[in-house]
Amino acid sequence: MDPSEYAIYLEDVKKVYGGAVPTVALDGVTFGVERGRFVSIVGPSGSGKSTLLHIMGALDRPTSGRVFIAGMDVSGLRDSELSRVRNRYIGFVFQAFNLLGRMSVLENVELPLIARGVPAQERRRRAMAALELLGVGHLWSKSPRLLSGGEQQRVAIARALVGDPEFILADEPTGNLDSRSSMVVMEAFREVNRRAGKTIVMVTHNMELAEMTDAIYRMRDGRIEGAEVPWGVSGA
Repeated sequence: MDPSEYAIYLEDVKKVYGGAVPTVALDGVTFGVERGRFVSIVGPSGSGKSTLLHIMGALDRPTSGRVFIAGMDVSGLRDSELSRVRNRYIGFVFQAFNLLGRMSVLENVELPLIARGVPAQERRRRAMAALELLGVGHLWSKSPRLLSGGEQQRVAIARALVGDPEFILADEPTGNLDSRSSMVVMEAFREVNRRAGKTIVMVTHNMELAEMTDAIYRMRDGRIEGAEVPWGVSGA
């Protein structure tokens, strides 16, 4: 396979945590996500899902193997270089919304652009455009503390989107939400995927939500066992 064809590509990646008895978290994973796809990763606790996501997001390094982000081999980069890669190419959405209560919704979404030195007027324009796409533009001046959980997560998605990343990684993004808010957030992800054309990789334990993605990858014992296309998805 040609890694340049993928938003993210892992080649024979292993991750072993040391100790008296070494723990193999990832056992030779080769895995790629084509640009523009919305995929989910599912599996039992301890299967390696979170470790895989952390390595895909350049938050952790593999013990061996190579990681390609937007066609670039980032396996040997220094920490400072990996930080720049994360800021430029990856958007993150976590279970905890990680919004700053002392800032407005708009200011929270602007944060990734401040790190890039984007001028204030352009930051505000792009942040508002992201909020409008997620259906929360009318909340721009509010404190995140005044928002519902579903609204806060949509603001967090806008923050992940505002830097125009190559792909978005979502780690149990609906874990703190009720079923109704979870569906609203999933529709927001689908909108980002369809209208903005963003590649999204989501780790979830919720099969109902996984079945709303283009493909489901199942993990067990540090390996990806296989993939399936959910019934009803275009092309199924």
